[in-house]
Amino acid sequence: MSEKEAGCVRKAHHNGVLEHLVCTTGIDDCGPKAMNGSCHDGDLTMATSNPKEHGKKAEAAGSHCNGTAQLLSCACAHEALIDSVIRYMDNDISVSSLSDEAVKLLKLIPEGYIPVPHQVGGHRHVDGKFGFLRRIGQLEILFKPVQPGAKGQNEVMFYDKLFNCTGDLHDDIQKLKDLVPRFIGCEKIRDKAGHLHEFLKLEDITDHFRRPAIMDVKIGKRVWDDYAEQDKIEREKKKYPDQEVIGFRIIGMRVFRPHQNDYVYYDRFYGRSVTADTALLALNRFFEDGTSRRVDVIDTLLEQLVPFLQWSEKQRTLKLFASSLLIVYEGDTSQPVGPGGLLKVKLVDFAHAYEKADEGVDENSAFGMRIFMSYLKRLRGNDL
Repeated sequence: MSEKEAGCVRKAHHNGVLEHLVCTTGIDDCGPKAMNGSCHDGDLTMATSNPKEHGKKAEAAGSHCNGTAQLLSCACAHEALIDSVIRYMDNDISVSSLSDEAVKLLKLIPEGYIPVPHQVGGHRHVDGKFGFLRRIGQLEILFKPVQPGAKGQNEVMFYDKLFNCTGDLHDDIQKLKDLVPRFIGCEKIRDKAGHLHEFLKLEDITDHFRRPAIMDVKIGKRVWDDYAEQDKIEREKKKYPDQEVIGFRIIGMRVFRPHQNDYVYYDRFYGRSVTADTALLALNRFFEDGTSRRVDVIDTLLEQLVPFLQWSEKQRTLKLFASSLLIVYEGDTSQPVGPGGLLKVKLVDFAHAYEKADEGVDENSAFGMRIFMSYLKRLRGNDL
């Protein structure tokens, strides 16, 4: 792993127990506040035979490297949490190996469901709240929690109108159906504590991939909608100022490394550390398999993004804020491409999608699409 690389590598021990979590931050990210020489060689390494200790160690790691290593506490700890819960449900480890947070989650997860093992964006399984779930026996369906309040209901109504409207849909909206995950419906599910939760049931586009590499990238030069309060606007501007410049933000990435037979993870804190000057290198990490750049994936992605760009530049009906491109490609190069194909990309997250009052182009999302594709073309041309 190069010294400039940043992420979280999960390694499974030979007995199936999560033993090592190698969390790295680039040397360039390690500043004078790094303590105890943790970043002297560019690596902040945590190793334990007891996954229960990992969350505490990852949390402590978050104080290193001028705060950049917050990606360790979030990405590594969350991956360890979900990994341990799934291993316990598969009878691979005992309850004594679980962290307190994992035990809490197990007490809530509805019977017959499991956490999605490869979630890179969206709300996570923390503080008694659910992230994405799968129903055992229906792994092709993703259960996405409906967000509280108006934004959650707005997303429900968006999908419902898009897929279930019996009247004539505007051509702009009709064409959008091919660009988003298939909507199956909504379902209310009771957790083990007796609380009722509402979920969107969506096509899981990672299904059929053996080793899915996944990126969630938020598109648009602004993520707040026209109804946002001023304090919300200021918070979002402060959170990621470069979004207005480059028109996109990496929310999370999961990259398969064949030679290690494992994944490298990057979370939202890593994404917020990316600047206009480093965005190309950040995107490059998604296509690096540890030995080479997946040019075949870049070419396929550019080809599949053409309809998204055409739609965003022509449609006059919708305004999209904080929507994302969800990109999945097959990371396992040892076998022929499976039934899912080499790559899938869909537009997701519509809590802040509204019908337009004017006839103009939604320049916010169109700008983001154009700039994102321009970066990919530069990457394809090796313009690093």
